[in-house]
Amino acid sequence: MVEIVASTAAGGRAWIFTAALPTGDGITAWIGTVAKVSGGHPSTVGGETGISLMTGEGLVELTSTPATVVHIPGQLNRGQTNRNGDEPPVPSVKDIAVGDRAAISATGGRILHLVVLPKRPINTLHFSGVVLPPTAASPADAWITLRDRQGNQVSAALSPAVTKPPPGSLVTAILARPSGGQLRITGLESAGSSLGRVSAALELARDAGDTAAVAGLLRGLAVTANRNLTLLNQASSTSAATMAGMAREEMAVLQDSYNQTLVRFEGNSVLLQAEGIITSLGPQDPQGRKMIVESDSGTWELSLNPQTAVWLIPAGTPPQVLSGWLNRFAGVLAYSGEYGGSGIGIDRLDLGRRVIAAYDPETLEVARMAALAFPRLEDDLARSLFPLARKGEIVGKVNLLDLEGPARSVYLQDQATGGTVIFSAAPESQILINGLPGPLGPGIVGQTVSILFEPDSGEIIEMSALDLAPGLDSVSGVVSSFVSKTFPGNVTIMTLPGESTAFTHDQDTVIRRDGRRISVNDVRLGDLVRPDTRFRTPTSARPGDGGPVLKYLSLKSPRPTSVSGTVRGLVLPLDGNARITLITDGLDVLTLAVTADTGITRLEIEIQINSLRIGDRIKLADYDPIKRELIQLDLAATTP
Repeated sequence: MVEIVASTAAGGRAWIFTAALPTGDGITAWIGTVAKVSGGHPSTVGGETGISLMTGEGLVELTSTPATVVHIPGQLNRGQTNRNGDEPPVPSVKDIAVGDRAAISATGGRILHLVVLPKRPINTLHFSGVVLPPTAASPADAWITLRDRQGNQVSAALSPAVTKPPPGSLVTAILARPSGGQLRITGLESAGSSLGRVSAALELARDAGDTAAVAGLLRGLAVTANRNLTLLNQASSTSAATMAGMAREEMAVLQDSYNQTLVRFEGNSVLLQAEGIITSLGPQDPQGRKMIVESDSGTWELSLNPQTAVWLIPAGTPPQVLSGWLNRFAGVLAYSGEYGGSGIGIDRLDLGRRVIAAYDPETLEVARMAALAFPRLEDDLARSLFPLARKGEIVGKVNLLDLEGPARSVYLQDQATGGTVIFSAAPESQILINGLPGPLGPGIVGQTVSILFEPDSGEIIEMSALDLAPGLDSVSGVVSSFVSKTFPGNVTIMTLPGESTAFTHDQDTVIRRDGRRISVNDVRLGDLVRPDTRFRTPTSARPGDGGPVLKYLSLKSPRPTSVSGTVRGLVLPLDGNARITLITDGLDVLTLAVTADTGITRLEIEIQINSLRIGDRIKLADYDPIKRELIQLDLAATTP
């Protein structure tokens, strides 16, 4: 049985997909990575497709038939019928791609069921935000506009079966886009709708005496409550008076519900969260001191008291650990003893320091605060840059070399994911082996290599063997924090799957960017870490010691990025600080600032930003991935 659950940011389950893989005499099941999909497989006949699956035991050759049942979460399953035009088409073998993770059951080499776990939902997107009041520019009564904590603003049409929520509500919307169709909201869940399920689960765990399960559920509920109430509080402090009042009402109701559940199971009351730069610190007295924290999301005037706990967190502190600290799940000694850093007094705080404060919404007193030791890139921004670091480059072990056929194939086990990726090299192509032109040969099998390739075709450009001696490993990602001074843990790299890892650079670390050697003072936040970067983990390393030591830091500059998609949100304030929210063809949400240098064209004719409309099709958008500024926006013709 394969079950895939999609959880909403509001804490509930949007949908649950379950597929059974039949078992019995003559039936075998495998889980692996799709290595090849071919209609010309020797064992296939008319209407059949050959599928090669790379498993832990090796390559398995199978055949799909017209009777094969294909399941892809986010698409309808074979045998179901479309209830309306908003739903995506029934999946088939044609929707299977090389690199997909799949679970397959088969008999006699013929596939019975094929379940694909895609890298992202195929046709759906979950977006949590506060419902904004309609404006004169709102497209229609059947549309709503949502805004999240990052300032992304999305407008979309409601499906007929979905009830329009009132302004100020905090909801998670399920946005679905059929092939070539309009993006629609096909489902809504309120932020508090999951409380009943969580309460029932807590009661079951408590009655069973499972204290670990109770603690885990309370922790998850506290984190969800913190996130949701912080978003509503942000909306109430940055919106017009009418909208602010609606958000405060929603916040009060939701806060009361969360606290009742937490108190009933002996949990702590909910804290809100403020993240930003300290811009004002009042004088210290026996009662504490006042503090002002500012960010793009608002300004908070908070109070520090002698009981306020402050943790000077080290680079690379895992997000879940930071969340546990802020939500009072352990003391600073427990966390600092495992992850490093130290507890400091409020007298050691200074202006300009970036902090994350958890505070009581009634008294505005800070209960706990994380103080960052040095500047760092926002986690969401670092994660968004990570695909650029890995684009066109990969490190792994060569498992198989196929020199037969029109295209030579190299089977590589990806060091980051463990999956198998297939690359090609046409016979006439001249690739570089360790920096020099050379032929592909059996000597590369079993080696750990770095491959530079064309992202669209998978064709090899360069292959370099890595000298990964015992204790030496490679890493790729994004530089999220960096201090030129030498001390333990002075650099943090955001790595797959979006986790921050602390490293140490010292006087022996070789640093290059775009092929040229640079000094430690030239490293920038947001630099992309290439996969041939190498580090050594000291045998005596302990948590908090600063992590592995970088021997070679290979960087590349994040160049302008191009995407296509649809305009889903517009913020056109009078002060000229305009923003556009778009949803890409890959269903990513992206909000970009419009500057005086931004070029906007429709059918190659320059237009003004106030000519944009929700739903405008974007042929191409070029933007700076660090500044999140739009460089050029090319629009298609307006739709009738």
